[in-house]
Amino acid sequence: MKKLTISPLSERVKKTAYMPKNSFIRALMCMTPEFVYYYLNQIVTFGAAYLIGTGQYGTSVSKTFSSHSLFWATFIRVLALIVAVLPLLYSFAKEYPVIRPKKEGLAKNICFVMILALGMSLLLNVIAIKSGFTSVSSGFSKTASAQFSLPIWLGIPIYGIITPVTEEIVHRGIIYNRLRRFFDLPIALIAGALLFGISHGNLIQFVYAFVMGIVIGLIYERFGSFIYPLIFHCMANTAVYITMSIPALRSCAFSIAGMAVEIVLIAVSVYMIFTAEIIDTSKRQ
Repeated sequence: MKKLTISPLSERVKKTAYMPKNSFIRALMCMTPEFVYYYLNQIVTFGAAYLIGTGQYGTSVSKTFSSHSLFWATFIRVLALIVAVLPLLYSFAKEYPVIRPKKEGLAKNICFVMILALGMSLLLNVIAIKSGFTSVSSGFSKTASAQFSLPIWLGIPIYGIITPVTEEIVHRGIIYNRLRRFFDLPIALIAGALLFGISHGNLIQFVYAFVMGIVIGLIYERFGSFIYPLIFHCMANTAVYITMSIPALRSCAFSIAGMAVEIVLIAVSVYMIFTAEIIDTSKRQ
């Protein structure tokens, strides 16, 4: 197996030269985007729900809005995500994330990143449900019920595209890049995954997001382009949403044969990703 090169920020560090000496200030700079994203999301969600009167958060319900509660709940969700991430786009750009990946091996790399996302997301969900772990958190049950209350054609763009895009801008685009600039790799990986897990708001999703956060961080390190963690996250969310929404696919994923396939997909994709041609990140544009 070829040695993994860990240097995705080699060029960007030169452009973002500000390096505070105080560790507390560094940590605060890394956590601030999460606070901004979370609280703006909450303010817009509760504020819009109150003004529209959907009844989703204990507000009064008019007949008009009550009859279209699913539409308004969806509208509020999308609005909150967009408004929460907009103020952070400037910080995202200032971190100089490499958006366009190198063309060499692009299709193959993306393919195996998607396969890994598919296998890992399904296997972790199967393990969590089969072990009974999902029953320990009422917060998870409420979140899952809200997410899967949407029709699949609406849930996929919201939870499979819009949510991953905004979360990746915050967590890998800003937070992880700052962590890598300010701290050593192990600290950056663990701290980034912890913040990613905490942002999901309940124990079940914390554990799931922490594990996935480590993997996404390693993929980002491996290829150096922001597009790879973004694709991984979108694929993972979409795979889970579709599988859990369709009983036949759910049964397949939870079967012994399905779990075996998921394990094989993970093993093969990990091997292919981390034995891929080493990218010379110091020469990236």
